[in-house]
Amino acid sequence: MKTQTIIFALAAVIFAAPALADHNQRDELGRKHGHWTEFPEDENVLVVEGHYVHGKERGKWVIQYANGGVEEGPFVGGKRHGHWVLRDADGFVAEGPFVGGKQHGHWVLRLANGDVQEGPFVDGERHGQWVFRYADGGVEEGPYVNGKRHGNWIVRYAFGGVEEGPFVDDKRHGHWVLRFPDGAVLNPTYRNGEIEKIE
Repeated sequence: MKTQTIIFALAAVIFAAPALADHNQRDELGRKHGHWTEFPEDENVLVVEGHYVHGKERGKWVIQYANGGVEEGPFVGGKRHGHWVLRDADGFVAEGPFVGGKQHGHWVLRLANGDVQEGPFVDGERHGQWVFRYADGGVEEGPYVNGKRHGNWIVRYAFGGVEEGPFVDDKRHGHWVLRFPDGAVLNPTYRNGEIEKIE
């Protein structure tokens, strides 16, 4: 399937050759320069297209994957920099800013099942307050520190229950409270993600 797609893509480039005289050119030092269309040897990637300035990617780029996924956004000085949109064939969409090649700033992730996650990245890791909104109506929110849940989280379940307590290094740790819609309350204590006792 990939071979057939590449053949069609190559044919399109060949037939458009007169209009693509500036494609895949190099500067006086042999560095890629101008608009390029590339077909990587990586079997997961179909086509990569964008602009080089003296050997480094700059401006908008589009990456098309064999599984139907597409990524598009700007490069500056050879690194992703600016607002990017990443789409998988299964319906997953993520969008937000890169700074110096790393996710940095507010991102929104829309999962194929209808769930939505949003919050900040800092230097490529989740860091700060995140909110998960589930398709069934549930909501979960709390802080990340260097890519791990760390601090007080609250979970509002679709059935009306509410659970609240601390995470330490991505594991439940400490005293939690679970309130049911009928007024019942449970008070589990966790240690390193495992329930130690329930009151």
